[in-house]
Amino acid sequence: MGEQGMRHQHDHHGRRRGGGGGGGGGNPVYGLGAIGAGIWFWSRAGDDPQERAVAVLKAMAWPAFLVHDAFAALPERSGSRRKRR
Repeated sequence: MGEQGMRHQHDHHGRRRGGGGGGGGGNPVYGLGAIGAGIWFWSRAGDDPQERAVAVLKAMAWPAFLVHDAFAALPERSGSRRKRR
């Protein structure tokens, strides 16, 4: 490969273009959500160390709780082909 092929392409701000790189602004939002979930669950845990350990685990899994509650709040579709047991 020649010298041209070895160079990295940059945009007009001098930042590298293309290839890898993280996502946009999702990481700070997730981080703030994780901190908020930690405070939320910790404040509701009692003084028992076991309750606090569960609060920490819940804070790590807060997106699952969020999605579960969001789906539970949706109205059930009428005319669904799938029958419930």
